[in-house]
Amino acid sequence: MITVLGLPDVAITADTLVCLGDTITLNASGATGYFWSTGETGDQITVSVNDTTTYTLQGYDGSCYNSESIDIYVANPDVYFDLDGTEFYYPHDFELEAESENVDIINWYINDDLVDNDNQLTYDFDIGSYTIVLEGEDQESGCIDTYNYSFEVISSGVVYIPNAFSPNNDGINDEYFIVSEDFETVDVSIFDRWGVLIINWSGAQNTWDGRSVSGDELPIGTYVVMVEGKFFNGDTYKTITTVTLIR
Repeated sequence: MITVLGLPDVAITADTLVCLGDTITLNASGATGYFWSTGETGDQITVSVNDTTTYTLQGYDGSCYNSESIDIYVANPDVYFDLDGTEFYYPHDFELEAESENVDIINWYINDDLVDNDNQLTYDFDIGSYTIVLEGEDQESGCIDTYNYSFEVISSGVVYIPNAFSPNNDGINDEYFIVSEDFETVDVSIFDRWGVLIINWSGAQNTWDGRSVSGDELPIGTYVVMVEGKFFNGDTYKTITTVTLIR
């Protein structure tokens, strides 16, 4: 009498969609002994997955054996943006474009704050230290890739102080003003040649039209200018110079 034994019903259970570099557990069932394509034995193995891989299992039950295989797919979202340099002078407008593969969702973070979820980021940075993080997610797997870049926006320290102006209402050089994008605060004082204060103002956006505080036109001549300010980076600035009023 011949007895025919049934083949073991070998099965493998595991997560079949994982993130790059994930460590997962493969579980075997349906037999009394096992041999994996990794060379390991036992009903459970742990593998680190860096690429889509097929794992094969042979299950033994006495002299009978059967085989099973499982495909583990690796989701590999990839994001990047191009930015060159670690210091930028204020003001500096940034327009960054996300380069991505296998990504459904884009998020931009600046110093841990979510600021945008579009492919393009346009942002005006004040003086300070920043880290931009671009995050891309594959929705099906939930896998996330990030790319980060750290830099500083610094004060250029450039101040332009005109040495002459002509407030004659011809539309050319009619107003006197200090030019700098770097001042957090600035005070400007104008004196006549005897040291008498003529006018003073605060703020880089203000101008002088060649008149006194009372609105009287001042005569042609040379006036002393004192500029005191503080840059956004905390540095202080002070200079004394002259300006010639021409009509």
